[in-house]
Amino acid sequence: MIGRRSATRLGTGRNRGIWPVLALILAAVLVPTACVLWFMNAAMQNERLAVRQRLTDIYRRELLSAQKKLDDHWAAKMRLLQGANALPAAEAFHKLVTERSFDSIVVYDADGNLAYPLVAAPRPETAPAGNADLVAAWEDARAMERAGDPNAAEAFAKLARAEKQTDLKAQALQAQARCLMRRGMGVSPMSATGVTPVADGRSPKQHGRDGRATHGQDARATAIAILAGELSKDEYRAARDGLGRLVAPDALLAALRVTSPDDANSRKAIAQDLLARVNSYAGPAMPSSQRVFLMTELQNDIRVYWPTLEAEQLAAAYADDQRTVPAESGLARAVVRGLWALCPPDGGVVGLVTDHEVAAAVDSLGPDAQALAGARSIVHYGPDSGIAREPFLDVPASQYMPAWRLSLYLEAPDPFAAAAEQRNALYLWTGILGIAFIAIMATVMATYLGRQMRLTRLKNDLIATVSHELKTPLASMRVLVDTLREGRCTDEKQASEYFDLIAKENERLSRLIDNFLTFSRMERNKRAFDFAEVDVGDVLRAAADATGERFASPQSRLSVEVQPGLPLIRADRDAIETVILNLLDNAWKYSGDDKSVTLRALSAGGAVLIEVADNGVGLSRRAQRRIFDKFYQVDRTLARKAGGCGLGLAIVKFILDAHGGSISVRSQPGKGSTFTVRLPCATSKGRLNAEIAEESKEETKEAFEGDYMD
Repeated sequence: MIGRRSATRLGTGRNRGIWPVLALILAAVLVPTACVLWFMNAAMQNERLAVRQRLTDIYRRELLSAQKKLDDHWAAKMRLLQGANALPAAEAFHKLVTERSFDSIVVYDADGNLAYPLVAAPRPETAPAGNADLVAAWEDARAMERAGDPNAAEAFAKLARAEKQTDLKAQALQAQARCLMRRGMGVSPMSATGVTPVADGRSPKQHGRDGRATHGQDARATAIAILAGELSKDEYRAARDGLGRLVAPDALLAALRVTSPDDANSRKAIAQDLLARVNSYAGPAMPSSQRVFLMTELQNDIRVYWPTLEAEQLAAAYADDQRTVPAESGLARAVVRGLWALCPPDGGVVGLVTDHEVAAAVDSLGPDAQALAGARSIVHYGPDSGIAREPFLDVPASQYMPAWRLSLYLEAPDPFAAAAEQRNALYLWTGILGIAFIAIMATVMATYLGRQMRLTRLKNDLIATVSHELKTPLASMRVLVDTLREGRCTDEKQASEYFDLIAKENERLSRLIDNFLTFSRMERNKRAFDFAEVDVGDVLRAAADATGERFASPQSRLSVEVQPGLPLIRADRDAIETVILNLLDNAWKYSGDDKSVTLRALSAGGAVLIEVADNGVGLSRRAQRRIFDKFYQVDRTLARKAGGCGLGLAIVKFILDAHGGSISVRSQPGKGSTFTVRLPCATSKGRLNAEIAEESKEETKEAFEGDYMD
């Protein structure tokens, strides 16, 4: 039966030949895959190292950038300090503090000694030795003041007129005003310069020429005139008392305190003069302790804000422990808690900054937190950063901060893995795609090679089958022809039998060659069909007549059953007859000695069914799935009883597909087979299917010779 195949194989050599090819393909897959995996693993490891190096470089650049910013910051501060060396000490202090360049300033002279804040130097309150009369007068006046003598003010007034030194003259006037306020009596404003003194609390108008005062108010007014008037003159601007303090500012403060609140104009004038003197850092240098005292007193009395008060206090606190210029340059911790000193290499002006200012500079100039993803930087003083573990990177904070370090700590144990994850994912997917591509190409190659090997086997099987199928009838015909040619036939009856046998073998050869040519045209899409309305009953009867000789023996029976009133089909009559003949040929070949074949036609569901049932050997389920494949045979041995080359059922399926029909098989081993052909009726929807199939297969008909030559 054409298209059937048994479990017997022609040999095993051809099957062994595929394993070396498969081994080569497997090696072609595994070796590149292993290489890709190795390279991918190496690339991922290298990427981690590269990411670590890149991040390390980024971190180091950020630290060095922060270091440079700190260097630039303190270098600018250093230039300000060095530039202030050309100014007087007090003016340098005032300039840098009011410009908010530093929290405070300490100035040293060329010898390295403290120049500012100015420390008051005690001065003598009596006339120099050598002028015995003045020395005695000073001693008497001081003794009278201590004793509360009412004439002490007049004694100091005489000293003021007699003294030639400005400091002593200013001290005498200051003492005169002090005595006047203490005893409740005073002298006229001109007494210090030769005006008649007031003796009691009354006015000069009431007492006439003797000029004696009678009212305490006049004494206070005289004292105020001395303090806020006489001592405010320019000649006393640099005058100092016995403690080295400027006389005029203290005198103004005393005048402000004794001036009546009702006299707003006088108080305002005195306050403005005092504020100007305290705020002025030019001219005579005021001792820092005096300036701080005056600022504090005025701040409490008239609620005035002093921008340099805190700086004066910081400078004084620092100067108490650092009387000489620091030996080392740069930013160093001061003895005063919370204070840092920035000293230039050449000494001179030392800038003071608080912890808050240092922290603000570090925070604003330190590394950018966004640029240090996965890490944290700390600027710390000394080796202790407050973190137990070792820093990942550590550099000096600045050349001007010798004891400071800029340290970087990793926030995660391995931040480089997270940073490399994205690139590694890219490598991983690239490797996966590469391996997938190799696998796909290997599969395609294996499929192609397998197909080529199967085609090679099919060709070999076809050659062997065709050779066998052609050899048998040709050998029989040759023997019969040789017998007839040599005249060995005894009578005409025997010769007639030989001619019949030659005709049968010739028919067998023709049928075999027709199948080959049909398959060839089918493969080259050269087969054309002539569709027309066909009576299935006529086709069945014609096919039965064509195979009548095969079923002529008593052991072979063919029954034809045609349902009356079958609808017509639209088909190529010859093609449908070829289908039935191939099915009958299979049924005859694969039935036993006692052959019983039934050919029937009936209608069902708008289609015509053609069934060919036999009592042959039957088919397994596996064989039923493959019998319509090209060159497939159940029994593939050359010694098989049934002939054929495995094309009959493939041709049947091709023809039915072109007609919009189908074929199925029901079979069990040892119980025969039933092939069912389903064709659409010409008057049903199936007619449209047939027309579509006709249009899709419409081609130019060629003659037999032309097809064969192609």
